[in-house]
Amino acid sequence: MFSDQPNKDSRVGDDCGKPLQTDTEAIFLAAIRQNLDDDRPRLAYADWLDARGEPRGEFIRLQCGLARFRIHDLRMRLQTRKEAVNNLGWIGRSYPDYAALARHELALLETFGADWGRLFKPLGKSPRAERNSHIPSNWMFRRGFVESVFVFPRLLSLAIELIASSTEPVRHVWVWAASDFEGQGTGGRVCLGNNGCGILSNARGLEAIQSLHLRYAEISPAGIHRLTCSAAFPSLGTLDLHSNKIRSMGAMMLGESHLLSKLAVLDLGNNDIGDSGARAIAESPYSRRLRVLNLSSNNLTDEGALALAASAHFRSLECLHISNNSIGPDGTRALLRLRERTPLRVLQLKKNKISVEDFAGELEVQTAWHVRPCCFFRARRSPHRNTE
Repeated sequence: MFSDQPNKDSRVGDDCGKPLQTDTEAIFLAAIRQNLDDDRPRLAYADWLDARGEPRGEFIRLQCGLARFRIHDLRMRLQTRKEAVNNLGWIGRSYPDYAALARHELALLETFGADWGRLFKPLGKSPRAERNSHIPSNWMFRRGFVESVFVFPRLLSLAIELIASSTEPVRHVWVWAASDFEGQGTGGRVCLGNNGCGILSNARGLEAIQSLHLRYAEISPAGIHRLTCSAAFPSLGTLDLHSNKIRSMGAMMLGESHLLSKLAVLDLGNNDIGDSGARAIAESPYSRRLRVLNLSSNNLTDEGALALAASAHFRSLECLHISNNSIGPDGTRALLRLRERTPLRVLQLKKNKISVEDFAGELEVQTAWHVRPCCFFRARRSPHRNTE
């Protein structure tokens, strides 16, 4: 498929941190970007790098191998990569091959990670990286390439420019709500705000972005309006707006927007959308693709729960998170009936106006230890007696 002609390759690139490439290498990288979920172009590129004695070939192959372990995503959620390696615990005992690969991955990252991601060096070092020296900066590798970028609000325009010009297949963008991490000495939080939403809405070159995380960003309905009117993210599947100021009006804007029709995951937790906001999402014909919906901490009552339960559009819904609201037994029973016409398998109801005794035989109390220690109700298709 690809020819290896190092002597005839011309070099392309610049001296400003962007890696120099040969013509052949550019073909490999283009194939990877066009087949993001396929490991074969990545492994072909790894072989090409191996032939040149480049250590990144080994790294690509190593991370592709790690990603095949079902335990890999769990490890990434449990803790940072270095902590996970040093404290593999039962993972190391149960998956010794995985533990050995993970330690080798860390060694390569500590040696070469900063160089491989040097294009993103101007973004500085995130609070997460400051706490963990093995993380080179505001980026994260997966399957051998930079896949996630973490951005300070004040550097958003620069980050967009770097992502658009990068050969790395960046798919996930996180915008930090930062304070003194940025070295500004302001002592206050620096947030994205509605103006940042305007910058995002006018961005170019972000067509491959699949998830956008804008937590604690002080986004109001005006910012939601800018995002919903944008065509900057045609591939977006996950929108994380947890802990903003969207209110019911912002939820209504989302419900009326074609943006919602693209989403499989929507996090509106802690936005005070109320029952009317929940109804707007539930009644939207654009919510048919939603698989995960987080409406926790939104002042929902039985009225909002009944609206969610009555939705004719939640055809793909698998996980509904409505913890820390004011939903009672009537609303909960209505939500349980979603199982009759949706693939719902997880219903998180922690800190509502219900008790386990109200639903003995209908719900099983589980511990979501892989996310954080907490208890939630897991909806069951076949009722059985609850055991605590």
